[in-house]
Amino acid sequence: MPQNFVMNNHQSVLAIIEHHLDTRHQEYQSYNDTIEIYSLDKGILVIEIDKNNIMLFDNNKKYEFPKLSSNFFSVLDNLID
Repeated sequence: MPQNFVMNNHQSVLAIIEHHLDTRHQEYQSYNDTIEIYSLDKGILVIEIDKNNIMLFDNNKKYEFPKLSSNFFSVLDNLID
């Protein structure tokens, strides 16, 4: 997976994250600039995208990323595993 992505197009960023979730066989719902990931064990994980950041919320913590990167996917994978 490429190290960094340009965040000019929210739909592209959403599509890349959705593709990653599909390859991981995760159940999720996507609407507007938000993705909700569902897990029976861990509850709901929320990803929100705005002009400047990608925010990842779990039950206990908020993570912010200035761009879509391998670090984002590492944190995401740790939270959904």
